[in-house]
Amino acid sequence: MSGIFTLSLDTELIWGVVQWARKEHEESVAMAREIIDELLGLMDKYDVQATWAVVGHLFLDKCRIENGKKHSDMPRPQYSWLAKDWYDVDPCTDIETDPFFYGKDIIKKIIKAKTKHEIGCHAFSHVIFGEQGCTGEVADAELKKSKELAKSFGIELKSLVFPQNSIGHLEIVKNNGFTCYRGPDPLWYNSYPHLLRKAMHPLDVGLAMCPPVVEARETLPGLWNIPGSMLYLSCDGVRKLIPVSSRVAKAKKGIDSAIKQDMIFHLWFHPFNLASNMKNMLNGLEEIFSYVDKNIDENRLEIKTMSQNVSFYTNK
Repeated sequence: MSGIFTLSLDTELIWGVVQWARKEHEESVAMAREIIDELLGLMDKYDVQATWAVVGHLFLDKCRIENGKKHSDMPRPQYSWLAKDWYDVDPCTDIETDPFFYGKDIIKKIIKAKTKHEIGCHAFSHVIFGEQGCTGEVADAELKKSKELAKSFGIELKSLVFPQNSIGHLEIVKNNGFTCYRGPDPLWYNSYPHLLRKAMHPLDVGLAMCPPVVEARETLPGLWNIPGSMLYLSCDGVRKLIPVSSRVAKAKKGIDSAIKQDMIFHLWFHPFNLASNMKNMLNGLEEIFSYVDKNIDENRLEIKTMSQNVSFYTNK
């Protein structure tokens, strides 16, 4: 029996919360670069590859208003909950002035890491693909812009993590050369009403219930869904009452289950999710990585990035 461990990281700085950012969001994002440095070091120590799903705007170190408009080449989503222009939040300055919005330095660090990671896509400006208001034109532009910027670093984007895990426009995703995406975690309480789902999540983690393990499945010819298994839950708010040891125990159960069933345990989180209780959260991750390493040594487990899973399942 052998399983697969896959790790994907939603790398977005402020872009994931910028439309409704509160002080606590900004405090967490302010720690993101330090956390990313720690993560890269930890991954090098245990040779853990990850898929870093990067918001395309982070490939930039500056941007400017052109023709009197911010990102005038980009079509805008029109969401019912957003009255202002989508790019109204973009300062259109540079990385020194507004480091939350630019991340060229982060891309370079990932590329230079001893461990060879995959850099994937998290859209250009974190538009929500699955919501009404994101047209095909918007989705196409988001993906094309991200691929264009990545190409300037010598990177070909193959894996996509949808912002907010909101799936949409799969044909356009495929037509832009992506081979896989991370689908939503198939959690046991997914069918519950929204408020009940929110209550079940911390309960599920607190009790360290075994997370689902998954397989890559071809949604369209040449486009594979690699669902998540477990979010490494942050310690902010009420979540701080859940000991980090419960997160670790849950992840270990997922790894064991993947091994027993010859399937994938797909762990994911945002780097800034570690900001609250950073030391203990990093220690928890190290314990998970050490457990991964032990099982690899025993020929019970492999590590694969999202795109490597596609190659594996295509040839299976």
